[in-house]
Amino acid sequence: MKKIKYFLLVLFSITFCWGLVACGQDDAPLIELPVPQNLQMDGRTLIWDENENASYYVVYFDFVEYTTDSASFDLSECLFPYTYEIEVMAVGDAKTYENSDWEKYYYAPEEILPYGYDERGLKYTLLEDGSGYEVSRGELTYNDSRLSGFVDFYDYFCGLPVKKVVDEMFASGGLNVDPLTGRGCNTVITGVHLPKKLESIGTRAFGRCISLEEINIPDTLNEIGDGAFQSDGKLKGEINIPFGLTTLKSGAFSHTGISKVVIPNSVVSIENYAFSFCENLKEVTLPDGIVSLEKGAFKGCSSLIKISAPQSVLRLDDEVFQLCSALNDIPIFKNLEYMGYDVFEDTAWYNSQPDGFVIYRNDILYRYKGALSEGNAINNLPSQIKYIAGGAFKGLVELTSIYVPDGVKLIGGSIFETCRSLTYVRLPQGLDCIPKWTFDMCNSLQFINIPEGVTTIGKSAFNPMGKLKEIILPESLKKIEQGAFWVTPKLEHVFYKGTPAQWEEIQIDIADNYYIRVQTPWFYSETEPTEEGNYWHYDERDGKTPVIWGEEN
Repeated sequence: MKKIKYFLLVLFSITFCWGLVACGQDDAPLIELPVPQNLQMDGRTLIWDENENASYYVVYFDFVEYTTDSASFDLSECLFPYTYEIEVMAVGDAKTYENSDWEKYYYAPEEILPYGYDERGLKYTLLEDGSGYEVSRGELTYNDSRLSGFVDFYDYFCGLPVKKVVDEMFASGGLNVDPLTGRGCNTVITGVHLPKKLESIGTRAFGRCISLEEINIPDTLNEIGDGAFQSDGKLKGEINIPFGLTTLKSGAFSHTGISKVVIPNSVVSIENYAFSFCENLKEVTLPDGIVSLEKGAFKGCSSLIKISAPQSVLRLDDEVFQLCSALNDIPIFKNLEYMGYDVFEDTAWYNSQPDGFVIYRNDILYRYKGALSEGNAINNLPSQIKYIAGGAFKGLVELTSIYVPDGVKLIGGSIFETCRSLTYVRLPQGLDCIPKWTFDMCNSLQFINIPEGVTTIGKSAFNPMGKLKEIILPESLKKIEQGAFWVTPKLEHVFYKGTPAQWEEIQIDIADNYYIRVQTPWFYSETEPTEEGNYWHYDERDGKTPVIWGEEN
């Protein structure tokens, strides 16, 4: 019994001591946070060192308290030229840490000028919205000796960020420009420090700076203009494209010495010749979400051996990988909707293919390679073909006729371009478009029947100065694009399967109004019409030949 009492007494003592300790802990004083350290201005933003124990910060400015979660506070509203007193306090969690004391900072904003110059003579001009400045070369010539060496642009001017490098920043403006000899090029700049808040690099801003070896690309950048770094042959190594760009513009990095490029997921399109003839470029990882690679995007990248194939890519335009002579492991894009001509021409992959039908992705007829068999006609496409790419038969001057089975889609332009002997084409049911330049320079083609279902006839689809005499247009037709029938002097009859009212609803480029003679189209009527007008029907003997009512033999 004594032992039990002794045990209970000990247990009570321990419990009581724990309670005292716990009470003591509850009453422990809070730790005061240190005052914000290293207050300084970054442009017109007050910044200080981050305090990991602070919940947030309070800024007392112009008789008003503001809260901020970050260790910074924008003072762009300080427009008057006098000294402002600013106080900053770190706020604790009221459990372990209590608020710091106030730390004072005095700020006298610079006067905002409409323009000004730096020590090299570069000109800074206030943007229309007053949010920052753009930089130009002012009165300097494109190859001025004052630009020699490393050019360090201001990050801020009058306290506001430099946001834009203007178009043609170092361009000569002359016509006789030759990067190989240096004529008309900037030969003096070797390096550039771009402003850290830069948002836009203008068209050809650094184009043909042929001695440029080093440049930084700020993360804030959201636009790189056409040809911004074109022909900067000494610009080598890796280029990191900042997240925020959605499009890499035409010729932006063409003819540079870069060997690697990192393209962020924000980019959805790479425009014409953006990386063309980057002969040191070996590997490219395209981002998930990219939709299109436009004409010649990587043309002439002779060292390129590997490129990723995100399934978001829907469009490969003409010549995208042409002359990439080391590219054998070609990317397979599974969801393509458009494939232009010469996409893989003169790659290691294409050059290794045997003569005959060259098939891409097991279902796209990429090209017919080599000479045709006897008869110069194609009547049997491989059975797995579902799509015909641009330029598939381009340049087959001996091709006289072709039968395309139903269900096969035309997904690129110039499919029969320069097939000068072509006299007969059977187009498949199921088409929705005749792509651009499909029958360009098909000099011998005199008649064609466009199948029902086609809604668009593309730009310059038929041959200028050709022999096309008659064409049947489907009732489904909605649009005839620019130059589709440009200068077709032999065209005598346009047979339309719809009504006059439907014809008036078709969108026809104004330049084609004369050439397809929209004043006198012939409208389909299965039975002989009783009213006056231009009407036609199919010849009862074959059910294929168009005949004008009243002109039957």
